[in-house]
Amino acid sequence: MGWFWASDSTSPPPQRPSTTSISPPQAQRGCPVDHSSRPPPGSPVHSSSRHALNPRNNMPDLPNSPIHHSPHGISLPTTREMSSIPMNAQGEVWKYPSPQQMLNAMTRKGYDTQNPEDVPAMVAVHNWINEGSWDQILQWEKKYFP
Repeated sequence: MGWFWASDSTSPPPQRPSTTSISPPQAQRGCPVDHSSRPPPGSPVHSSSRHALNPRNNMPDLPNSPIHHSPHGISLPTTREMSSIPMNAQGEVWKYPSPQQMLNAMTRKGYDTQNPEDVPAMVAVHNWINEGSWDQILQWEKKYFP
């Protein structure tokens, strides 16, 4: 099974993107972010979710215990799987979120969490997709960077 679009006889083929480009007005060219209000690189930054970003990977360190306002009343597994995807030149790899962390993040972001018992399967699919994507990247790199 490939990672490519497959067609059946009932659906039309995808359209090619237009080759004409629309350029923004002169006033909108350049970076849209006001960098004067941003903290210097490497300093702890608080995201909108009130979690400090880890300066090593610019990701929040999320709690791995049930959040105090959990509407579910259940706890999910807190074990985290290690990925095969490198995080840095020191040989560290990314850790996938635990089911409890995934549920906490979904609740915090306002997603429907009516069936928290489905979250472990969601985490398994999330991890499987990431590993498959990483494998595809490695296969591509083998062709061009033997």
